[in-house]
Amino acid sequence: MRLGIGTNGTRHLRNTIWLAILAVLAGQLVAQQPAELANPFVGTSGDHGQTFPGPILPFGMVTASPDTYPSSLNHDAHAGYNYQDKKIIGFSHFRMSGVGCEGLGGILSILPFTEDPASLDPAKYAQPYDKASETATPGYYAVTLVPSSIRAELTVTQHASLHRYTFPPGSPEILLLDLRRGSQIVDAAEISRVTGQAFEGSIQTRQMCNGEKWNLGWYKLYFYMALSVPVQSMKLYRDGALQSGTSAQGKNVVAELHLAKNAPTPVVVKIGFSEIDTEHARTQLNKEVQGWDFDAARHTARHAWNKALGQISVDGPTELKKVFYSSFYHAMLLPAAVSNLDGEYRGTDQKIHRSDNFRYYSSWTLWDTYRTQMPLVSLLDQSRAHDMCDSLAAIFAQRYSEQAVGYWPGPNTRMEGAEQYLVDSIRKGDCQPTSQTFLQVRDALAVRLNQRRHGLPYEPRHTARTLDDDYAAWAVGEWAAMLHRPDDARKYHQIAADYRTLWNPATGFFGAKDQDGNWLPAKDPRVVDDKYLYEGTMWQYRWTVPYDLAGLTKLQGGQQASVESLHKFFNDNLFTIANEPDINYPYLFDYLGQPWRTQEYVHRILLEPMKNIYGSHNFYPTPVIQKAFRATPDGLLPEMDDDGGTMSAWFVLSSVGIYPVTVGQPFYFLATPIFQHVVLHLSNGKNFRIDVQGDPVRDSYIQSVTLNGRTLSRAWLRETEIRAGGILDIQVGPSPNRAWGVTPPPY
Repeated sequence: MRLGIGTNGTRHLRNTIWLAILAVLAGQLVAQQPAELANPFVGTSGDHGQTFPGPILPFGMVTASPDTYPSSLNHDAHAGYNYQDKKIIGFSHFRMSGVGCEGLGGILSILPFTEDPASLDPAKYAQPYDKASETATPGYYAVTLVPSSIRAELTVTQHASLHRYTFPPGSPEILLLDLRRGSQIVDAAEISRVTGQAFEGSIQTRQMCNGEKWNLGWYKLYFYMALSVPVQSMKLYRDGALQSGTSAQGKNVVAELHLAKNAPTPVVVKIGFSEIDTEHARTQLNKEVQGWDFDAARHTARHAWNKALGQISVDGPTELKKVFYSSFYHAMLLPAAVSNLDGEYRGTDQKIHRSDNFRYYSSWTLWDTYRTQMPLVSLLDQSRAHDMCDSLAAIFAQRYSEQAVGYWPGPNTRMEGAEQYLVDSIRKGDCQPTSQTFLQVRDALAVRLNQRRHGLPYEPRHTARTLDDDYAAWAVGEWAAMLHRPDDARKYHQIAADYRTLWNPATGFFGAKDQDGNWLPAKDPRVVDDKYLYEGTMWQYRWTVPYDLAGLTKLQGGQQASVESLHKFFNDNLFTIANEPDINYPYLFDYLGQPWRTQEYVHRILLEPMKNIYGSHNFYPTPVIQKAFRATPDGLLPEMDDDGGTMSAWFVLSSVGIYPVTVGQPFYFLATPIFQHVVLHLSNGKNFRIDVQGDPVRDSYIQSVTLNGRTLSRAWLRETEIRAGGILDIQVGPSPNRAWGVTPPPY
């Protein structure tokens, strides 16, 4: 006998089952919050991510983290910390997560001692630490130094840090403040004692990737520091020489603070920061940290992270959830909301501005993050996306530069991709920049193109930069069309189409030309070529025109030829997830009519050990065969910088089965989620739920899909379909359904 259940009955039954699942999940979350599953140590071991373990709030201005020896002195730890090091040279502030270059850690370093440091050389005053005592969770870090037995703890607010140092009973209590070091060369520093237990000052240092050779970009931060116990005496050094008085300034400033004898322990140090002046730093510190309650600040930071990580709920194996939430955590570190509590901020023109209707963000690394991390933020949090969009508009209005040259209000690296992100935000309704902003963005691009191309449809000798600029031109053309500016739309769409001039039919790859239009010598397309490209091979740049997939497919000989070469690309291990140029390529099969290959390759990259032959700049000495994402300190591939959360965001998006192939178009391509159930808790109050029928870890192939109970025959979703909330139901199986999802998105 068959039990008859109508459509409404089926839906009611499924909702009942889902409510039961939610109840179980809710019960689990009582015992384990998302922040407990996130591991800040992921990516901190050697050159496996270049992340840091210290506390930061979601998109927080202030970081506080240990710098380790010797890596923070020899450029082996771009964010200052190497999990493999045995000593710590200080707990410092401000760094960017996983952006590479030759960074050395943070500024304003503090290290506690129980006896006078024997030397002012960091290599000599570095202290060993007990590895077993070291712990890090979102918003908190702690470690015990040896042999001094000092327990060091760190937490943060949006504009301030708190240090808690527990000294052994009866021991001297000394703090060494080193203002000489930063991610780059410190050009000026100042510290003054303003009361018996309060200090203020500033540090000016150079930008990431702007070391001794370039000296192009810089930032300056002001601080106000208060201690919970009086300072009995102070030694100030400049250029190694002992100074008299209560203040010192110069390139090489160090302060040694001897705390009052028999002072109570633990000692709490709290430091407020501002890019405006010391008064703003003091005001923000007093508003955000009232009193000396370290634990209250720690719990507030923990709550902020649970709320942020709770934007996505996943149900699956615990180990996968650890990788997911560790990745999600790292995808919410940059950019940083730097505007002061009163809305003021110092813009890139070095003038003071007020952001009454948005929070001002800085610390960008857009060449990376615009591809994955920024779209993830936009999808989940429209308010934050609006603020980021308006921040970029302000930068174009005040002083824009593609690289981090000149003044910036904090650490910054690069801005390529700003045009694409702005158009993406406009199309998704996240913001509506003025027509004046359009003109500023358009004119900045025009200047850049004129400087690089001198009237040519390409930049001589620079294939990768030509392709990047063409993508930016496409975005400007799309924006112009939305503003009903047909002349601008026509002009910049033509520039965007000029990528075809660098397609070499003789080789079947993009090539490079000189200023006279002659082809430059073709390189082995398997070899990373930094002369014409940037951190990639000709293979890895072969499909890097996501805004014109139809034109690119035609250029390559049509759909079947493109599919075959893309299939060869993956089968011959020419793909690398270790760097950005080709990270959206697994999803191109969705466009080319073979979505089962997208499902297969994405699933493999997420879950299986793969043969990897490339690092960022060259072949590995020997192929690396391992999973690309793990919840361990060496969890990313060697040389795989996390690049401000770009790679982590790739994992987050791919693991839930939706991915923005073309930033600037409001579509998400589909793959097979690796979790049984996913809920996106959107900022508009809606929930978008993804349920998988079958085993998503074992079976990678989509058999059928319904959206809100209706059959979905395409392998993509519109942005509006996700933001409207609803249920995406996916049936998976062990073999491909070659008839499903073969229609590409309409662009």
